[in-house]
Amino acid sequence: MYVKLLFTLFLSFSTALAASAASVPDVIGRSLTIAPSSTRVFSGTAYLSFGSLSFKAAKSSGNLGVYSGTYKLKVTLYPWENQTGTCDVVVSQADTTKLQSGKPASFNGKATSTKGSVRSVSGMLYPKQVSDASKGDVVFIVDSNKGKIEFKSSYEFR
Repeated sequence: MYVKLLFTLFLSFSTALAASAASVPDVIGRSLTIAPSSTRVFSGTAYLSFGSLSFKAAKSSGNLGVYSGTYKLKVTLYPWENQTGTCDVVVSQADTTKLQSGKPASFNGKATSTKGSVRSVSGMLYPKQVSDASKGDVVFIVDSNKGKIEFKSSYEFR
């Protein structure tokens, strides 16, 4: 009797796990939207916004592709630090697998201003739900001349 009950519970649990894994939406190939954010820097405030980042498949192994788009950085009290440019975020196979399973995933890349200066960027994506990695929180870190600047925001794959 107990064996039959345990077996029935095991089958139900296995079916539920398979159904939840199958329902996780695929984030690969979709555009990435990051909400505008701000953070304190020195005695001012830095505002960071992105255009939609579109996916481009990678040619090298280990990386699935790159999300590319535009950015705008505005720094109050330091207008000479304002800039616009392009941002490329590299997506690794390992981190995409983590994200697809609802776990936090890291990323890195570069931001290139219209004036030609290149800064490295990195961060973490934190899905809001294990069953849906298409939305969540993001920590975006930009290397600056005066150290790392951390922005906290939200993301959505569309």
